[in-house]
Amino acid sequence: MSSMTLESKILERWPVERWSDLTMVIGCSGGADSTALVLALKRICPTSTTLVLAHWNHKLRGAESEADVAFVRHLARRFSLKFVEGEITNLSQGPLGNQMNDQPSTDEASLRVMRYRFFEQSAYNLGARYVVVGHHADDQVETVLHNLFRGSGLSGLRGMPAFRGLGQDLVLARPMLDVWRSEVLDYLQMHKQSFRTDSSNASRLYTRNRIRNQLLPAIQEHYGRDVRAAIANASGVLGEVFDDIDLQSQSWASENLRNLNDRCFQLAPDSITRTPWQIVQQAIINEYHRRRWSVGGYNRSHWESLRRFFSLEDRSVNCAPMLPDRISVTRTSEGFTFEQRVTSSPTNYLGS
Repeated sequence: MSSMTLESKILERWPVERWSDLTMVIGCSGGADSTALVLALKRICPTSTTLVLAHWNHKLRGAESEADVAFVRHLARRFSLKFVEGEITNLSQGPLGNQMNDQPSTDEASLRVMRYRFFEQSAYNLGARYVVVGHHADDQVETVLHNLFRGSGLSGLRGMPAFRGLGQDLVLARPMLDVWRSEVLDYLQMHKQSFRTDSSNASRLYTRNRIRNQLLPAIQEHYGRDVRAAIANASGVLGEVFDDIDLQSQSWASENLRNLNDRCFQLAPDSITRTPWQIVQQAIINEYHRRRWSVGGYNRSHWESLRRFFSLEDRSVNCAPMLPDRISVTRTSEGFTFEQRVTSSPTNYLGS
């Protein structure tokens, strides 16, 4: 493989003129994917671009986690890049803790929320325009299957977008979505670049691991290696459909969604039943993203219960079932109000 194959795929999806002269934070775990991303961006970025490596330590694997931190710190030093690290100092408190038993919440969605909050905070502190992560084509296939089994709609079945807003004037970029895992490993081998291996990737505790290590190999055995490319292509087609729905949802929200405060927003009641559900649902998802509320815990049953609540003619039922992450939905004469219930104290972070 030519050393330009991975790099040219990044540049084809993300031309350098879009990000030259800017600061970007690269989320780096030390694994193969993020290490290859760091190496490629260091090789292709102009000198006017500022790269910062950010590592979030979940502190779930003891000495192995500490070795990951040391590896990324050394990688930053080797390439003369700024390095920032963060770790959680009290997992049992705040919105990410398990309020039932006061133990840390270590499910995939909660871990991801912690990590991206740190990346976002670091980017704002550094005046960065982009947070860049190393998701690749195999990750996309696994994400689509994961969302399919959760009962996701189009927004889930199209997979991860290459670019999306992460906050005001901040963009999350995934420039390696056209690169396969085998290409990542070949690229690292070609440049004799080491990387860290996360032992938890072999655990059956996480759904994504079961998809990667059990389900996909079984599908390939019956349908061939090209099944991954077929799934990726299908998600691309669905992505084009989704983009059209997303534009319509933004237009609908501009007229029918009202911001009440930092914890609440309201939907106008009359327009909901006259509007295709996919548009209403996407308007809600977009508002969640804008507020940095997670939709990772939502499945089809949650959305269907919400849809039924909106269409109820019995006005005596004024409260929907509680949604994930302590989101309540109530009906008043003015509309449907979404409110995030807060806990007693926020999660404490340690960053440097």
